[in-house]
Amino acid sequence: MSATTNQSSKRNDPFIKLGFSFLLIGALCFLVLSRIYFISPIAVLLSPTIFLIGISLLLTGLLTFHRSKVTRTLVLVLLILLLGLNTRIPSVVEDLLRHETINHIDKKMTLAIGDAIFIDSNVSNISARHFSYAGAQPRCNEGFCVQIQGYSPPIRGVSHFYWSEKPIESIQSFGFIEASQPPQGGPILKIRAFDSAYRLNLHLELIDKQGLKVGSEDRIYRNGFPLESPDSNGFNNISHSFLWSIEYLIHGNFVSTFVAGRFGYSKSMPVGHFLNASIDRYTEQDDPKLTQYLSPIVTQDIQLDHPYSSDDKNQWTALFIDQKRMEACKSIVSIRNPNAKDFTVGDEMADVFQSRVPYKFVNGKTGNERLLALGYPWDKMVCEDNYLYYFPRTHNYKIYEIYKYKSDGTQIYHISFNIPDSGYGLVGVISPPSLKEANGNLTFDYLDIKDNGPSNTVNRVRKMQLSPKY
Repeated sequence: MSATTNQSSKRNDPFIKLGFSFLLIGALCFLVLSRIYFISPIAVLLSPTIFLIGISLLLTGLLTFHRSKVTRTLVLVLLILLLGLNTRIPSVVEDLLRHETINHIDKKMTLAIGDAIFIDSNVSNISARHFSYAGAQPRCNEGFCVQIQGYSPPIRGVSHFYWSEKPIESIQSFGFIEASQPPQGGPILKIRAFDSAYRLNLHLELIDKQGLKVGSEDRIYRNGFPLESPDSNGFNNISHSFLWSIEYLIHGNFVSTFVAGRFGYSKSMPVGHFLNASIDRYTEQDDPKLTQYLSPIVTQDIQLDHPYSSDDKNQWTALFIDQKRMEACKSIVSIRNPNAKDFTVGDEMADVFQSRVPYKFVNGKTGNERLLALGYPWDKMVCEDNYLYYFPRTHNYKIYEIYKYKSDGTQIYHISFNIPDSGYGLVGVISPPSLKEANGNLTFDYLDIKDNGPSNTVNRVRKMQLSPKY
């Protein structure tokens, strides 16, 4: 009789009853509602947490039957934490205990724009996850997600998931060139990248012209987890979609998501950041007295309900190409490298920008004045009334700079301001056609750009104003 009563009591135990209820709701969300138009994204988002709570309640009921409510509550919380992390617990412990040497700089090195740096590297490209604790996730239709189209792990080589950096491009984005052979002493940038199980170990080192170490940096990037599927190499590989859906169900709960936020996004472009911290740059025509550190005034902040898309070529060109004022720069500056293309606009402009070679002023007073090398394609220059405005955004760094020069290379001013926060996944740049100077004020539109894979969009426009001192 007592055994029957005990079994009946267990069936009526609130933890066990709730556990079965949550499991049934989780199964309904994951297996049925996830296939219904418009409902599927919400159902899929909630199902891992509902499953986690259901299993934790069920196990608490079975393991702590006849225990006090306080004990059962503590066990429930512990089970939610343990089951929420499950196979990732060893990795979490490892990441909490690991040690990285970040930006250990003994003394900054000073280099002029156009100086050569030798790259001693065992890789030509460095790449890692944006989000270290990413895992299998649902795939949606492009644009607004209204229905789930299966599951997949992070995809290598896709900007949403992986950042990628070529050391040579980072060198050139600062205005330096690559030395063809090791110079006597330095400067030498040493890069060692090693892929181990689910990790990228990176070592950076900078040697100055005297052969002395300027600084070093060691970083560890996580690109996966034991017992989970490796990241995919392309969009079409869906042969393990069922396994990936199970992995999402196991690791997509709120506990795993919360812990993932503790480690945050990985530090992208490590070589560029290391160079930025290790080297003071100067140009031959720079006058430190003309450098001004200002804070732009935001006169208007527009969040676009209908983002501007790169698919609309005319609209996109109007935002980023100032044909007349770019053309005017041909008579003021030229590429310093005689083997490179002449300065052009239009379709060839991207090729010139990508070459990242230093420019010189055609009518420079000494013939040697050099303009900071053009960096990534968003870095621009415009010319008007025999003045040149150059506004590089050093890729993914903290400072935006605006230079104004006379046609002979004489610097009028050099403005530096902190790059405004654009949020994760967005890159902020100045729209070249919008840059105007009148009545002592410099105004421009600051555009937040989102990479949507096959196309880009401008989601936000901030109209800004600076008042340079002469």
